[in-house]
Amino acid sequence: MMILPVIMSGGSGSRLWPLSRALHPKQFLALLSEKSLLQETINRLDNQCADPIIICNNEHRFIVASIAILFIMSGQTNYLSCPLILVTATLPYLIFNLGLFNRWLKSENKTKKNFMGDAGSMFVGLSVIWLLTLGIQGEQVSFNPVTALWICAIPIMDMAAIIIRRYKNGKLPFKPDRDHLHHILPRVGFTAHQTLIIISSVAAVMSAIGLAGEYFNIPEVIMLVGFLVVFAGYVLTLRVISK
Repeated sequence: MMILPVIMSGGSGSRLWPLSRALHPKQFLALLSEKSLLQETINRLDNQCADPIIICNNEHRFIVASIAILFIMSGQTNYLSCPLILVTATLPYLIFNLGLFNRWLKSENKTKKNFMGDAGSMFVGLSVIWLLTLGIQGEQVSFNPVTALWICAIPIMDMAAIIIRRYKNGKLPFKPDRDHLHHILPRVGFTAHQTLIIISSVAAVMSAIGLAGEYFNIPEVIMLVGFLVVFAGYVLTLRVISK
């Protein structure tokens, strides 16, 4: 009989302040040995246990699942727990904001949302870049740098396209506006849920292309040229739908 362990890894990071903080609570601290409390807990699991499910706070959320797949494909499992933990932490956030359980919970107020904020957005971006950097550098490289472009295709193309548009319009490249992809799609008639589905679907396809290129060992030059072609198509498509 296989035991499925569930590890509760919550905490606000306030009890052992300043050692523990909101984004680095005590379960991530090495208090008893060189390993963190969470690592010590995982190491106490025996061979009869399946891979653990780790439940953590919203602040330690989200990473692209493709990064975890690439670590698995390369056999580099040292950092595999990081994206898996963050993906697991993302699910309650998405379920709540999409209102998937409103029908069963019979919620009176279906407009409640959990706002990530600037801190959450920056944490997501930092987590993605950190894990991608670990994957493409070091003594044991897990995947090619061009694969990282495909995994982060949507945010990279959106950022590059909007900087180009701002420069052509005589604006500062880092001045905020409402010309991002998630702003443009609602303006042309898509609902919020349709916008989410479109962006998520395109991002999934891009990640799948990157994973396929890595799996079949497609030359990096071909993958890079393919990415540039897709980026050109992305810019032209936005130009058409924005008119």
